[in-house]
Amino acid sequence: MKHSLYKLLIKSLENLLFKKLVFEIIKKNEVLTNKLYKDLKCKGDFNVDVEEDKKFVLHHFGGRIENETYWKGLFNTFEHEMGWIWIMLSKKSHVILDIGANTGIYSLVAKTVNPSSEIYAFEPSRNTLEMVPLKWNYILCPNDKIIEFENEFQNSIKNA
Repeated sequence: MKHSLYKLLIKSLENLLFKKLVFEIIKKNEVLTNKLYKDLKCKGDFNVDVEEDKKFVLHHFGGRIENETYWKGLFNTFEHEMGWIWIMLSKKSHVILDIGANTGIYSLVAKTVNPSSEIYAFEPSRNTLEMVPLKWNYILCPNDKIIEFENEFQNSIKNA
């Protein structure tokens, strides 16, 4: 019975007409339990603050990284220490390699803190890679590249 009510609550919140406004109010008042925020997905675009004056737009497809970033902020739940080291190193780098890019959040962070850098994102999963360009459209520059590892590997073997 409790589980059914919980699922009904989640479904109701996700289907609200003014969902984004309601979610922002919930987020600002920090009323969510860990379980609730993990189950409540705010799909769509939202701003991610990297530093005081730097942010980017992230598209939430319903994945864990995007969800935790929406509710808790950048690197406040997953890879906390590594995220802040990435920011520091990205600021000083001319060329940045994001190997195993997943949904591209590290590349987006790097481009946000260092817009003049060249970024090469490698992702082996076709399913994941299909989502990346939607996120990157907000921030990509002509020199940046999203590389599907499998195709690049096959092409290098053919050309060898």
